[in-house]
Amino acid sequence: MSRVLVIDDEPSLRMVLDLALSGAGHEAVLAENGLKGLEKLDEGYKPDLVLVDLKMPKLSGKDFVMKLRSNPNYNDISVVILSGAMPGLEDFPPNDTYQGVISKPFDLNELLKLTESLCCTNDLLAVI
Repeated sequence: MSRVLVIDDEPSLRMVLDLALSGAGHEAVLAENGLKGLEKLDEGYKPDLVLVDLKMPKLSGKDFVMKLRSNPNYNDISVVILSGAMPGLEDFPPNDTYQGVISKPFDLNELLKLTESLCCTNDLLAVI
């Protein structure tokens, strides 16, 4: 079982991802923005994977990823960006800070396949 931190400001998307990940045998913890995601980490939650939206209030996905990567304790956590934007835009963190991009809207089965891949290995870069 993998531990997945889902950070997205859309409640319905968080709910769908929670149900899908839980149904696939993963433990999902949900946060509505980057600040809440950091709080989960500060409370001691250590996920195998973070699924993070880019555009959110309070702390963007890009800023969340930059804060995550500034802490050496979290370097082994895989990160997948959930976004309607294309990689390379200024909303994205540097390429070497995340392992995948899932473009919204996305196929839930593809997201689950990528989750399985990244929870087993940290060296994959994928764009769906």
